[in-house]
Amino acid sequence: MDSVCIINNDMGLVDDKSIVLTIAIPTFKRYSLLKETLNSVFSLNFTIPIEVIIVDNDPENKNMVLEVMREFKTQKFKYYKNVENYGMFNNWNRCLELAKGELITILHDDDILDASFQFEFEKVYKGYKCPSDFYLVGFNVNIFDQREVSIKVKKNLCFKLIEKISRTIKKIFSSDSVDKLKKVSLQDLFLSGKFRGTLGVVMNRKRALNISGFDEKLYPNADYDFWLRWAQEYGFILYKNVKVGYYRIAENESLRSDVINQYILKNYEVRMRLVSEEVVLKNASKIAGIIKDIEEYSFKINLMSCDEFNVNLRDLCRFSFLKIKYYFMSKFLIK
Repeated sequence: MDSVCIINNDMGLVDDKSIVLTIAIPTFKRYSLLKETLNSVFSLNFTIPIEVIIVDNDPENKNMVLEVMREFKTQKFKYYKNVENYGMFNNWNRCLELAKGELITILHDDDILDASFQFEFEKVYKGYKCPSDFYLVGFNVNIFDQREVSIKVKKNLCFKLIEKISRTIKKIFSSDSVDKLKKVSLQDLFLSGKFRGTLGVVMNRKRALNISGFDEKLYPNADYDFWLRWAQEYGFILYKNVKVGYYRIAENESLRSDVINQYILKNYEVRMRLVSEEVVLKNASKIAGIIKDIEEYSFKINLMSCDEFNVNLRDLCRFSFLKIKYYFMSKFLIK
């Protein structure tokens, strides 16, 4: 893969070798959203050396980019354009390759970081003697749903009650206390992904490259596969249940019904790969099927439109049964 730097505003103030953290923003033809994201990044006040890079997967529209980026001419950042469209996850890999920092966070071009990201990350980072000792830490995020209420799947009172009961049961079985770093094992990740894409995740860049980055063939959920392979290679990830940004949900390609169905199927295939590879998960094929059934309901209810999916009583009963079965199996059969 190859890229061309069309804006270099690093101003020579930081030596490449001293950069601790790279904030890398992969983008593709979403200029207004990118500007929001950049404003959130440039409002942060880090006490460590950082760099900001933008990696654009659109090989064209150079003049438009230069015009849009004029308002950030006093900010330190680099803007790269790929010479061709390499696909979403290969663009993330290009971020890993172009970054200079020992550590990297990949920030989607429609998401927002708030001040707590800088504070929480640096608090964790201070516990390490040097960046090379750092593996991966992820934080929780807020959901910023911009879809019109009128197009969302209608959740009746019964479903809302089930959601409330489910959250209560989850709290009973979960140990995600606020303000405490938790080790998340491969088994934990098998049961449930922790992150919204890469938002709020900081990782050792060389270790990410060591496991070959993100697999473009696993679109649209190569990120989930990446976290699982990370845990397979390095043993665990660290997670802190404190919110550091906003994950945007809006009408775009990722909400198409075919993409959602593909996501559910790929999740199942990735889990079944682990069942075949990991001794600790050799008896987990049944719960992998249950998770797939749950995701078919929850993804469609939360992400599809009311024209594509409707909740009926039969769905509610089966969804409730699956959730109860899942919680008990995950508690007593996996760990």
